Amino acid sequence: PESILFEQSETALSDLPAHAECHKSHSPYKGESKERQHLVFPISDRQGNTRSFFECYTGKLDRERLTLVESTLAVYSHFICVIDESEKDILTGLLNRRTFERSMTLLLQPPESESSSLLEHRSQKNNANHECWLAAVDLDHFKKINDSYGHLYGDEVLIMIANFMRQSFRYSDH
Repeated sequence: PESILFEQSETALSDLPAHAECHKSHSPYKGESKERQHLVFPISDRQGNTRSFFECYTGKLDRERLTLVESTLAVYSHFICVIDESEKDILTGLLNRRTFERSMTLLLQPPESESSSLLEHRSQKNNANHECWLAAVDLDHFKKINDSYGHLYGDEVLIMIANFMRQSFRYSDH
């Protein structure tokens, strides 16, 4: 079988009707031709938001094998959720400090100490003259917001800033 796994943000869903249907219904898409099946499975986070898709073109699958594929992808989806939650701040959903430090360590490692898979990943990203940048955000007088209005309002400010950042940066900018 041919298969592909990709992030939702990589391609417009309007260009992929099977993925759009899968995203809208929150359930797998199953299309068939005479000899092959086209399967698209959503990979969702704990909130039910589709984060990516697993797409597969395969020979005809009987119900038992299709159930096996669906069950395996459900386990995979839960595994992705666990990894996702360990890399993100629980309040804002932004990448956490541990993920930042791990990414910076990998980025700053000299090429001779890299594993072959990391070297291949870095060379793929650098093929397009990929430049790196770092942005730092400081919320002036944030302590005053917490002290004056309470932590609930402070949390709301952090969530609003995180949403603004998410809208302003691409997924691939992390």
